[in-house]
Amino acid sequence: MTPHQAYLCRLQQALSPLPPSLIEDIMNEIDWHFRAAAQAGRNEVEAASSLGDPASLGAAYRAASQGARA
Repeated sequence: MTPHQAYLCRLQQALSPLPPSLIEDIMNEIDWHFRAAAQAGRNEVEAASSLGDPASLGAAYRAASQGARA
């Protein structure tokens, strides 16, 4: 499993309480980040590092989602 795939897998687990359509949107956004990093000459480890821990990122998205629903 590549660093990109591992990151997305861990992020998807962290996002699991969210609605599937929102998870898909977030996963597409993060996948775009990896592709943009590659186009800029950065490797997958650097791209993942710039995003931070996937569990923390997932928690931030969950918190933002809760705030949007309040």
